[in-house]
Amino acid sequence: MKNKWIIIMLVFVLVFPTPGLASGQSSLKVLLDGKALSLSQPPVVKNGTNMVPAIPVLKSVGMSIEADTKAGTVKASKSGKVIWLKMGSNITTVNGIVVYLEEPVQTVNGTTMIPVKFISDVLGAQLKVTKDSISISNTKKETMFDIDPAIVVSANYVKNVTDTDYTEVGFTEFYYNVYNDDIVTANMTIKGLNAGSTKKYSSNEIVKSRYANDKNYFYMGSVFSYYVDESQNRLDNKNLEKINTFYHSDNFLNKTFTTIHEGRIKASPIEIVDVVLRWNSDNIPHFVWTLKNKSAKVITYYDFEFYCYDKYGNRARVGADSVNINWKPGEIITESWILQPTTDSVGRLILNEVKFKDGTSWTF
Repeated sequence: MKNKWIIIMLVFVLVFPTPGLASGQSSLKVLLDGKALSLSQPPVVKNGTNMVPAIPVLKSVGMSIEADTKAGTVKASKSGKVIWLKMGSNITTVNGIVVYLEEPVQTVNGTTMIPVKFISDVLGAQLKVTKDSISISNTKKETMFDIDPAIVVSANYVKNVTDTDYTEVGFTEFYYNVYNDDIVTANMTIKGLNAGSTKKYSSNEIVKSRYANDKNYFYMGSVFSYYVDESQNRLDNKNLEKINTFYHSDNFLNKTFTTIHEGRIKASPIEIVDVVLRWNSDNIPHFVWTLKNKSAKVITYYDFEFYCYDKYGNRARVGADSVNINWKPGEIITESWILQPTTDSVGRLILNEVKFKDGTSWTF
């Protein structure tokens, strides 16, 4: 076992844990403004999340539906609000904003099901769940997804769906920075976007931001930020600040981190068997983790990073490595690192690089 002193700098961020929920089944009725909907497939419960039939429920609130069974996508739109759903995915977009679903879009008895909370959140509707029913009150409370005018922004195009010509349209792109675990923005501008017209990235009508082709940044959506009409009147997206706060929230960052790094963890040559935070007799915290070499090669070096949190939720990013080791295939090792006394918990382990005895290496 190795002890290593690590010097860290605190970065202040709040952390909100997400509790796990048990799976079950449901025979609940779905009510819209007090009227029961006729559904061929009743709601189901997946890991504690109430799932309802996507197409009939979205239609009942006035959205038009375009379903592509071959691509496994559903597009729902109404008054400039556009929702994209992808079968098997827990990621959707609403007017260009990336939203994580509590459970992935899935098929039950041939019916596409989505979390009912997502519908209420997007529409600004009031949701009430009792032992007998799921009630949706279409109160039309304002949400950050409401855009006026209706400028539809996506990863591929920007479209003016109004009957007004604009001399200038601004929009904001959001990217997740892998190494800083944060969101960066790129403010983009289009000159001239006439009524009903579309400009596309693929035809070079829109210049890509400097983050677009950088592997350290993941595109996380775009939103309309302002427009200028022919009379030089400017209107800003009044919800842009709310959207920016949403993207920078710990809830969103935690889900993004998990989503992006899940595949990376599975593909890495090292398996994390166990992670424990312990305190010695002097009340000094030790970060102890047990690892398994799941590759067919001898590992001589690896480096990683993780986050330390104090009791107030303040976060510190820590980088460390293990050198001059002779870690054989299938072997399990345990190492520990001494942390700052204020450390209360650890999380977000990221493996960056592994070097093998034969001279080859694995990197993210």
